[in-house]
Amino acid sequence: MNEGRNVTARVERSGRRAGLWLAVAVSFLLVSDSLAVAENHAASMSATDKTRKPLFWTDPMVPGSSFDHGGKSPFMDMELVPVYETDPSMVSMTKGEASNLSIRTTKVSKRSLSSSIRTLATIDYDERNVQDVTVRVNARISAYYYPIHEGYLVTKGQPLFELQSPEIYQYLGDYLNLVSNSERLAAISINTPHVMAQSRTTLEWRGIPEDTIDEVVKTGKATDRFVVRAPVTGIILKRFVEQDSLVNAGVKTGQFTTYGTPVARIADISFVYADAQLFSDDLGRIKPGAPCVVEPQGARGKSYRAKVSYVYPALKEGARYGLARIALDNQDLSLRPGMYADVRLELPDDGPALAVPRDAVVETADESWVFVKVDALHFQKRTVTVAGSRGDIIPVVRGLEEGEEVATGGAVFFLNAELAMKEPATRQTNQMRQ
Repeated sequence: MNEGRNVTARVERSGRRAGLWLAVAVSFLLVSDSLAVAENHAASMSATDKTRKPLFWTDPMVPGSSFDHGGKSPFMDMELVPVYETDPSMVSMTKGEASNLSIRTTKVSKRSLSSSIRTLATIDYDERNVQDVTVRVNARISAYYYPIHEGYLVTKGQPLFELQSPEIYQYLGDYLNLVSNSERLAAISINTPHVMAQSRTTLEWRGIPEDTIDEVVKTGKATDRFVVRAPVTGIILKRFVEQDSLVNAGVKTGQFTTYGTPVARIADISFVYADAQLFSDDLGRIKPGAPCVVEPQGARGKSYRAKVSYVYPALKEGARYGLARIALDNQDLSLRPGMYADVRLELPDDGPALAVPRDAVVETADESWVFVKVDALHFQKRTVTVAGSRGDIIPVVRGLEEGEEVATGGAVFFLNAELAMKEPATRQTNQMRQ
């Protein structure tokens, strides 16, 4: 019985000794870490820090501690760490951080600001080159030679439909009678040539083709019909014939028309426009006469060098962009209304100006800033005023001097993040000073 109690006592004493040694080891590790922090901090201080007067001292192992003198910490056997007043816009690094990050910088210099705007355009016809095909006699469409559907391409002189009417027979018959008796009429009146010319002009005004008139005079037989042909090469925009209950049925055989009735509307596409979309920021930068390159989508790599003809003063209704109109020659008819095209509008060169890479500038809704290199371990945030970007560079209107170095690329993200994390510490320092 006594032997069991002795064993239990020995086990308890062994456990207490093990716990004591564990506590000593943990305390040693904590003190070692604290000393290492202090040593690293002292090693990372620049010569400037050593000459400045500390605001207060703190124990890094006791957050929020503040002392008005240096020396040993009352909490741990270690030196108190001085805290200096810092510039809230300054980002500092250790030599190790600077070596690992390899921060890229570039010098602020004057650069050429020529650039371009890339946008999308839609091909459209010229409204001035639209013609209506009209019927100028009371007639019946007896036959059609081409399906007059909207969007179809027709060439100049291509037969569209045939008109038949007693009026046609009457007009041609009267003219044929006048021609047949021209010699006898000339003996009676000296105005006969004038009357004959006026009669022919009347036939042409009625829409009767010259070849039909010549054929009637040649054969001596009047006809009651003639063929209406396309006046221009272009796209059929609209049909004005009655559709009854059918849609897109075309001109129907047997349909009657009246005097002056438009049958179809054709747009000449030998000359077209490319309407380039411009957002409000770019509208003021593009002027008539600006050079550009138009590359139609689906035109087998063809491109057109042209100039802006007109910039619309208002935004397109129902959209948030304006239009710049570009005139294009289209004799080969490869451009069709409704096609899309990629456009590169070349901006004028305003001459050399201070500029930095676009990725060097941090832009928000309220301000823009860069990080200026002070030395190898310090970068300062500086507010700048910039103009519109020109491709990969952005002109700086105010805030930088030529020859200064600014951070670029991913380093800007790192420095901005460091500055953001520094703000809470800066607020704490200010509170302790108070």
